[in-house]
Amino acid sequence: MLDFLSTIGPELGAGDLSSPYRIPIVDLSLPDAPSRLVTACRTWGSFVAINGGVPTSYQSDLLSLARAFFSLDNATKRTLDVGQSGVAWRGYVPPGVESMDGKMELKEGLYVGPEHGPEHPRVKASTPFYGPNQFPDTTLPGLRPAALNYIEAVTDLGGRFMDLLSIGLGLPTQTLREAFKHDDPVTLLGLFSYPPARKVTKTGTGEHTDYGLWTIISADASGMAYWNEEVGVWGEVPHIPGSIICNVGDLLDRATHGLLPSPPHRVLNLSPHTRIAIPLFFDPSWSTEVTPLPLPPSLLGEAADPKRRAAAEKRWAGTSVGEMKGKYAAFLTRNG
Repeated sequence: MLDFLSTIGPELGAGDLSSPYRIPIVDLSLPDAPSRLVTACRTWGSFVAINGGVPTSYQSDLLSLARAFFSLDNATKRTLDVGQSGVAWRGYVPPGVESMDGKMELKEGLYVGPEHGPEHPRVKASTPFYGPNQFPDTTLPGLRPAALNYIEAVTDLGGRFMDLLSIGLGLPTQTLREAFKHDDPVTLLGLFSYPPARKVTKTGTGEHTDYGLWTIISADASGMAYWNEEVGVWGEVPHIPGSIICNVGDLLDRATHGLLPSPPHRVLNLSPHTRIAIPLFFDPSWSTEVTPLPLPPSLLGEAADPKRRAAAEKRWAGTSVGEMKGKYAAFLTRNG
């Protein structure tokens, strides 16, 4: 367990967006976006994207509707209990159910995803994360279309991240899309509510890394922090309205030979107000062949540096990511 307060960057919480202890901001509209994205991912495993093409109205509408959902009475929310959805994992999760580090988490959530009807072959095969959504259509009829519009737009953004990362790594533009079958990704959207923590022992989400390729997040306030192994500090994520936060996942960490680290991070809402966040968990297609990416020799040499390799092995030992071979579905079954 990393001690959040004793290792916090000295500028954390200050207003200076250029602080070395803040996650880098990458303007996706600029010509140097690929190199900046790779630098951010190599240093922090995370970045804040601006000018990414997701309509700000999609973000603000869904954040507002999510807040309205969590304001509903508990009886109404519990009619959408996630346990009713089986392996599809769609529905409401009350506070205290999920835990990333063995401690009760304060957050409550609603998981949704792309619409999959009962005749969808993966629904019929009981494939994890495929199935019908549970929305409060009578109480909040606008939530379903807002969530589905947002999922589509952010899934497209995930593909753009892949293209920029491919270019920044010196690979053909379509390399990551083709390697991870971006036309058929596994995606799941979480709508999360984080009440004020009041003290640092009560986290909204405990320290953890994310599993797949990317996690792409919109939020209405700050509260996330990332661990930088090389510097030995926690870095704050600056809140910029309309921005998108992106994390490298464990699988992308392994696929890049440890060059792009999957960062330990946590949510600690010390403000007096409830924080709303909407992360999209972005994984490869179930049929993807899991294999390391063909990085240029110079980057392979950097990844093989003993210090960097030791740090990568330490990260991987703390995750369920194992052998990099076979189909992604089998990979999850083998390592999940």
